[in-house]
Amino acid sequence: MAGTVTGRTLDCYLAHNDMEMEYLQELAFQCPYCGEDITVLADGSNAGQDYIEDCEVCCRPITLALTLSETGDLSIDARDENEA
Repeated sequence: MAGTVTGRTLDCYLAHNDMEMEYLQELAFQCPYCGEDITVLADGSNAGQDYIEDCEVCCRPITLALTLSETGDLSIDARDENEA
C-alpha cells in the first residue's frame, strides 16, 4: 500500500548561516506495513531525493520519496522496502 499526500505549509522557517530561508511542510502518509498515520516535517530542499524512516509503531523501514511540483507543492510517496 503506497500513498501520496500533499502537505500543508507551516509558518515555520529555518535560518541558515548564509541567512537563506527555507520553508518546511508537514506531510502525512500511512505506513505501508501497519497502516498507522504518520506525520513528518519535510524540507523542500530535499525534493527529488529518497530516504528511509522507520515506522514509529511497527519499526519497519519505509522508503519516502519527496517531490516538488511545478507549482511548488511538496508531496511524499511512502513505499515498503520491497516496492520498486
